Amino acid sequence: MLKIGTGLFGQLRTRAIVTDMIVQRLLGHLPVLLSDDPSICLVVGLGAGITAGAVAVHESVREVDVIELERRVAPATRLFAEANANVLDSAKVRLVIDDGRHWVATTDHTYGVITSDPVAPFLAGAAALYTVEYYEDCLSRLSDGGVFVQWMGMAGMDEPGVRSLLAAFAEVFPEGSIWITRQDVVMVGTRGPERVDLESIRARLASDP
Repeated sequence: MLKIGTGLFGQLRTRAIVTDMIVQRLLGHLPVLLSDDPSICLVVGLGAGITAGAVAVHESVREVDVIELERRVAPATRLFAEANANVLDSAKVRLVIDDGRHWVATTDHTYGVITSDPVAPFLAGAAALYTVEYYEDCLSRLSDGGVFVQWMGMAGMDEPGVRSLLAAFAEVFPEGSIWITRQDVVMVGTRGPERVDLESIRARLASDP
């Protein structure tokens, strides 16, 4: 029997972990680099804290609200402290135990960045975070020049299902963009036309750790 970390199974597992880490960090870094003013950010979903940690490390970010449905996730997040830059101990970060859609629909806060990392859309309970209504709520919470990003895994999805979810996103963010890896989609939406200012991104990368 193959042991974890050895043989073909271990290679595939390691490759999957590396891919997941890249996508989770992309969900944090990308909107901060694209937003006109990323000083106040919202992260929907704590998980291992990788995305929230990627947001919080930027010097341009002052406050990060992290919304997590299950309070028992936080102790597990601390097991990944090295990978998530000790995100739960950051003075910038406020952890709120709440349903992500409820928070977005009812808060009076506005954000320069909203990054949403729900579980895969085919899993029970996730569908509400892949709807026109949810995207409309997120758009209403964006400040001028703000950026919304959301992950969508394509594993377990057929083509009509993927097209349907992308259509819901495009209805609310018609000038958004889709960033694709081998098995993941990152949807990027903005309040107003999407602008990718490479010089501004280079400047932020030079000034941030």
